[in-house]
Amino acid sequence: MWVKGSAYIALVTRLAELEATLAAQEEMVERLNSSLTKAYAAWDAERKRSDNAVDRLLNSKGLPAVTPPDKVTLEELSSMFEETPESVEAIHKAIEEHGIEEVLFSEGN
Repeated sequence: MWVKGSAYIALVTRLAELEATLAAQEEMVERLNSSLTKAYAAWDAERKRSDNAVDRLLNSKGLPAVTPPDKVTLEELSSMFEETPESVEAIHKAIEEHGIEEVLFSEGN
């Protein structure tokens, strides 16, 4: 099937315009998604701030807090107690130099 030269040029031009429009719209969608993510993060931060303010006000009146505490995952909890060989060696060295009571009482502070 043959197409006139002018019709072919018009079709190619239209295709280029549509591809440019598509690229611009994809970029806009990415920007909007990143803005939405930032907005959700800001909303969460504001929610936590307001919940803390309400809990502090209730605590000042002698009432218990109404906001449940953040849940800690098992991975976060176990990472709090990880020991490196360097930290263990430092504790052993401190015990040898200062005594176990001094090290234990100073670590608690």
